[in-house]
Amino acid sequence: MIGDGDVHVYDISGQPPYVRQTLRTTGGDAIVISGLAYDSVIGKIVAWNGGSTAYIRDLDQRSWSIQD
Repeated sequence: MIGDGDVHVYDISGQPPYVRQTLRTTGGDAIVISGLAYDSVIGKIVAWNGGSTAYIRDLDQRSWSIQD
């Protein structure tokens, strides 16, 4: 879950109760408060907050890259 300035995950691979974890991420502070979409072509989450810059989320590295 990403929004309102926070990034959270739930590991649902095991049995409940599922525990929410808050992740510290880098490089995407401006977009964490905006909406996101999953791009199935590249297999990553992409966020856009207007203008010409898109942010691409690397879930393994817990970082954002910028695509202009």
